Amino acid sequence: MPRRMRRQTFPERHSGDLINTIREFSIEFIVLIGILIISLIIIYFLVEYIIPENKLIDNAAFYILQPLISPGHTRLVRFITFFGTEAF
Repeated sequence: MPRRMRRQTFPERHSGDLINTIREFSIEFIVLIGILIISLIIIYFLVEYIIPENKLIDNAAFYILQPLISPGHTRLVRFITFFGTEAF
């Protein structure tokens, strides 16, 4: 049975491709981290400065959930949230 000859490859031939792949991955990763940080900053400012002034959303949510409020549901929620309170 004849032996198959493996084709020899040289590291310098593939090192350029590897470096380019790493460079592209690094740039994409840095861009994604930047987008994540910008998104977190936007969410922080929304929560801290814009949403607390607008109670309309909170009032609408409480109005919709009002029929579900009962002593049984409150006990269930406290059990699930480990001693949570009904006042958010």
